[in-house]
Amino acid sequence: MAIWAGSGILRRRVSDSLALEPVLRDRSPFVVFALAVALSSIRGAGPGMLATIVSAAAATFFLPPFGHFLVDRSYWHTALVEIPLFVTVGLFLSWTGGELRRLRLRARHMLTESRQILDSITDGFVALDDGFQIVYANETAAAGADTPIVGMSVWDALPDWRCAQIRSRLEQALGSVTSVQFEYYSSASERWLEFHVHPAERGITIYFTDVTERKRTEGEVHKALDERDQAIRELRGMRGIVPICAACKKIRDENGDWWPVESYICAHSEVQFSHGMCADCASKFWGDAV
Repeated sequence: MAIWAGSGILRRRVSDSLALEPVLRDRSPFVVFALAVALSSIRGAGPGMLATIVSAAAATFFLPPFGHFLVDRSYWHTALVEIPLFVTVGLFLSWTGGELRRLRLRARHMLTESRQILDSITDGFVALDDGFQIVYANETAAAGADTPIVGMSVWDALPDWRCAQIRSRLEQALGSVTSVQFEYYSSASERWLEFHVHPAERGITIYFTDVTERKRTEGEVHKALDERDQAIRELRGMRGIVPICAACKKIRDENGDWWPVESYICAHSEVQFSHGMCADCASKFWGDAV
């Protein structure tokens, strides 16, 4: 009996402390357990719903008569109104918490996926804030750096970019709504870089790639085209009507001078002559000795 009486006094004191007289009175158990439901909902819909059901049952324990789940007749109105309302709000909080948790996990998954994609591309990618501080850099952009470059000024983290040309183009992109594309040759590293700079909400994003090999190939192609054009120009110089002597076969140039055939052709093209004797001439000059 003594144990039961002590237990009853303890439950009475807990109930009195939960009642928060005279403000909440018999609604205080629902307020206290609502906090438990809200905290459980953070973990998802399942924990929140379980906490709602358990808390609704536990709240009746603190309604008169205290320590019993059979509510006194005078508190039936409170129980019939407050318990369904509590369960409804609890289930709504559980669903909301579950959705927020799902969206949070999805956002985290998408962020991880985006970083994996950016790290897998061969182009460099850097995101800068409006103060030109690096907020993200993929593995290609950070390659060669001794320390993590996120949080550093781009001019300190990437010394090759420390020039007026790149700075002016990045400032141009930061102050506009259009993308900026340009190429830059770094004499320090002896390589060509191609930049694609896009304005972002609070800064800029930069894609850059090493195009040194492409530039070298383009140079070789241009050289080959120049040589082709030069050959075409030289061939064009030999076109048209050439005045030639019908007797001695000399050719008259534009100044009126007469040239031997081989001398004229050598002067107007890259052709060189080697002298020999055909079979008819050899027979004519040497006879049967040939």
